[in-house]
Amino acid sequence: MGFIERLSALFDRGRTGTPDATATNGGGPDATTAGPQEPETESRATAETEATTTESDGRQATDDESAPDPTAAFAEQAAALAADHPDLDGSLGSLAAADDLAATSDADETTVLALGSYFGETLLSAHDGEWTKPEGGTWAVVLDGAETDVTLNAFQLAGEVIHGPTTFAATYRAVERRL
Repeated sequence: MGFIERLSALFDRGRTGTPDATATNGGGPDATTAGPQEPETESRATAETEATTTESDGRQATDDESAPDPTAAFAEQAAALAADHPDLDGSLGSLAAADDLAATSDADETTVLALGSYFGETLLSAHDGEWTKPEGGTWAVVLDGAETDVTLNAFQLAGEVIHGPTTFAATYRAVERRL
């Protein structure tokens, strides 16, 4: 399975993907989640002992070892998007260019992943913080503020920016006041 397919699988493990980057598990407001998801397992220990693959060097590896680290993959997606669009230089000022790109983009999983990754990585390059995924939650960027932390679901936001009228630049201005 290719890199993009593996990342896309984080969005839609057995669920039905929707254009706004959400995935549903049978409908209803309580079944909707947004952003990349990890598969639900019986227990981490069970999953690690049962799910093994043979690497090219013949050694056995668990799925955790062979799966890409999603946070590293988010950085790679942001870098790939920036390489294709010179106006996306990783600065906070480039968020307006990301808004322009989003305005002309489709809300497919690849685009939402790329734009969400770019937004998250841009914030993390300017502020202390990290990608995090609370148990049962979705991947988000948590920025360390002086008085309180700010959590942003960069992938849900990317879908909203593509559909308008939300923008990355305006969202950042609102977040900046809270840091």
